[in-house]
Amino acid sequence: MNDCTQAQNELLASSGQLVDLSQSIREHIEACDDCRSFAVKQRRLRRLAKSTQEIVRKDLDLPPSAWVRIRQSVEDEAK
Repeated sequence: MNDCTQAQNELLASSGQLVDLSQSIREHIEACDDCRSFAVKQRRLRRLAKSTQEIVRKDLDLPPSAWVRIRQSVEDEAK
């Protein structure tokens, strides 16, 4: 597995925050244009999912487990 693949996989598996990643992965992401762009897109998608969840939550009475599935679906689609 190359550095980009490892960095992007760890970003997907994490909360999306760079501070949650190892120092070597953070350094790679900061130095690599492709990985930095990937990290920015992931943050935007997570914010979009959260914003959408808040908007829809006001109109629908879905259990928390449904929101977990919805969020996972959005993240899977983003891959």
